[in-house]
Amino acid sequence: MANPTTSYRVRSATVQDIPALTDVFFSSFTAPFWQYLYPDTERMREWWNQAWRLGLENPTDQTFVAEDTQDNDCVVGFSRWVKPQEDGNHDRVWPVVDKSVFPDMEVAEAFFQAMEDNRRALLGSQPHWSTSTSCLHA
Repeated sequence: MANPTTSYRVRSATVQDIPALTDVFFSSFTAPFWQYLYPDTERMREWWNQAWRLGLENPTDQTFVAEDTQDNDCVVGFSRWVKPQEDGNHDRVWPVVDKSVFPDMEVAEAFFQAMEDNRRALLGSQPHWSTSTSCLHA
């Protein structure tokens, strides 16, 4: 049961939050598939740090963090939003996806391609929001 005295604050993420975003990501995605696709290695953490930085630098993306104000403003969750573009474009710059980071490139390529294929099949060029969200288990 959650502590009723806990308070949270939501704010825009900053570059200083990048390591916390990566920590929350790995604490949130613990199912076997996610651990297989994104193993918690130093190189994968570097890859996610680069991904968050690129998102913070992209003017069409907005990342928010949730802080626990009762725990030294510890980042306990985040949400990354991609704003709708008039032309429906959702192309993003990502760090290089290669075998130096991803141990199973066949699975990684199939996963990323299926995500994009499904988004395009459902929404085409219609302007739309998209998001990714993670939070620590309380």
